[in-house]
Amino acid sequence: MLLKLWYLVSTYMAVANSPAPPKLCGINEEWSEETTICTESCEFQNPPCYTGSNDITPGCQCKTNYIRLNEVEPICVRVSDCPKNCTKPHSKWNDCGTLCPPTCEIPNPEYCIDICIRGCFCEDNYVLNTAKMECIKLTYCL
Repeated sequence: MLLKLWYLVSTYMAVANSPAPPKLCGINEEWSEETTICTESCEFQNPPCYTGSNDITPGCQCKTNYIRLNEVEPICVRVSDCPKNCTKPHSKWNDCGTLCPPTCEIPNPEYCIDICIRGCFCEDNYVLNTAKMECIKLTYCL
């Protein structure tokens, strides 16, 4: 009985101290214990992240100087290789957009740093639904 107990304890210790299996990620990605669901993409290079959207979880993220192409093709590309087109309805490319785009939460941002942000922005009369990262009419915001 004592020998069996020793065997179980030593086997457990060997498994507990063995290195974790490697995490597999895609090309130009790396594993991180701290990723967020609120990630940058070519379309939204500075996404407005609000409470609940920046929860930290382990997962794959783009390597330094790389960014997600978009939600349809979530591959990592160099920031300089981002196309100047938008895949989401009612969005358009802007080389010098605002850091504080109109959103469902803040439809008329008052205070914002005046710097240029490249990426997709909502067309006139639309606001960004940050939960789905899509442009909708303000009246459809919950």
